[in-house]
This record gives sequence, C-alpha cells and structure tokens, in this order.
Amino acid sequence: MAVMGRKGNRLIPMLLVAGAVVLAGVMALALGLSSSSQSGAHALDPSDDGNFNTYSLVNDLKAPVVVYLCTDAKCTEVNSRASLIPLAAGESVKRSEYWDPGVQYGFRIAISPHARRCLLINASAKAPGTVTVPLSTATTCPAIKP
Repeated sequence: MAVMGRKGNRLIPMLLVAGAVVLAGVMALALGLSSSSQSGAHALDPSDDGNFNTYSLVNDLKAPVVVYLCTDAKCTEVNSRASLIPLAAGESVKRSEYWDPGVQYGFRIAISPHARRCLLINASAKAPGTVTVPLSTATTCPAIKP
C-alpha cells in the first residue's frame, strides 16, 4: 500500500473546495432558472403541456381553405417542412404551439388558387384554455419571398 506524501495530503482539501465551487455554481444556475420562470420566461420541455397553448383554427368562411404555417410572424415565407391543413367550411383544427413572451405565429390561408390571407397569433402568454381563432379574422398578406 502506497503512503501519501505531503503533496497528496494537500490534494484532498483542494478537490473538496473545487467540488464545493462547482456545486455552488450548479445551485446558482438552478435558482436563476427558477426565478426567470416566475418572471414569465420558461424552459421548453416538449413533454410538458404547460409550455404550449392550444389554438382552434376555425374555418368560419363559406368555402374550403388550406392553412399553411409560416416561418415568421409576418408570414413573408411559408414553412415548407410543415404540413398543410385543408379545412372545409365549418371545420376546425386544433394546434398546440409553444408560448413565450414575444412569440407570435403566422398562418397563411389559401382561400382560392390566387387569394391568400394571413393570420397572426400572439403566443406571448399562457392561455388558460383553448383559444378559438376564426379564419375570417385573417388580413392581407405581405408579398411571398421567392
């Protein structure tokens, strides 16, 4: 069995101090995250329904439409990775979207092959229940990026 010299005896207290510093940093980080969640910001956990609002997009128009998710709130570009949502007149679809202060979602609604309207959803706060969004509230869209 090896016997520790004086240098080995000093190494153990230094390791304990370093461990305490790391533990204090982790605790400070955890406290910082919990206080930020009280101020309105929150961490994105896809398994936690509390991080998402439910929106019911209702086709209250008299014709079938196709709804596209946009890549930005101004709806200047359609998200090509998101699936399009066909809705007959009177139909609705529920969408769960992440909420956070400053977050907005844009949807482009194709009313006919040449007519488009855009819909902005403000998701800056947690909604207490399902938010009903009539498609008739959509407005004129900006130009689409090529």
